Amino acid sequence: DNANFDFWPDTSELEADELFNTSMTYSNGQPAKLYSAYKQKTVVRHFKWMADNNLDGVFFQRFLSDIGGGNILALRNQVAVNVRVGAETYGRAFAIMYDISGYPTNTLVSKLTNDWLYLVNTQKVTNSPSYLHHRGKPVVAIWGFGVNGRSDVPQQAQQAIDWFKAAGCTVMGGLPTHWRTLNGDSQTNTAWNSVFRSFDVISPWSVGRYGNITEVDNFRVNQIVPDLADCTTNRIDY
Repeated sequence: DNANFDFWPDTSELEADELFNTSMTYSNGQPAKLYSAYKQKTVVRHFKWMADNNLDGVFFQRFLSDIGGGNILALRNQVAVNVRVGAETYGRAFAIMYDISGYPTNTLVSKLTNDWLYLVNTQKVTNSPSYLHHRGKPVVAIWGFGVNGRSDVPQQAQQAIDWFKAAGCTVMGGLPTHWRTLNGDSQTNTAWNSVFRSFDVISPWSVGRYGNITEVDNFRVNQIVPDLADCTTNRIDY
């Protein structure tokens, strides 16, 4: 009965075979249509837009909760193919970013590692000339370890990091804003200190953390500058 959108996408450049009816209509009575990333043609166009606007590429997010099987898994796998084709067509980079949000912890590590083996051995994503490499290694990002209120534990994160490093990857952690101080949006177990610093690259969450110039300046002083100093000391990219 109700729908709320931050943005409604501009579909004016999309062709008829890329648009799909919804149950909604525009104010002029015409059906409101949307696109699907299942369509390779559409995703390839998105990469054209990146090239047109000097965007280097994307982290392709892959939610563990979405890849359990069936139609949703088939959709996600097709989108992965589309992303590769788009990146290769327009000389953009792409890398896989796993998001562990909402996934049960009892099979968390095995789900991550088995899916990566599928992407590497079956889809052969890292063979793509467009797959992002860092210091000669394919990049894989994992978002969500150590976030306050979640049930993952440091041992699981360390197991996953060690596995991906042994597989020859550069491992990037999408971490809570307060990963360095273990407060706020971070879990507080001190074992996370060494786990967080075992990532090769750290990308803290900053969405919603500031809303005006003063808050941006404060965030720089209180988070970014000391974060960067900590990472530099521990030879971690940021």
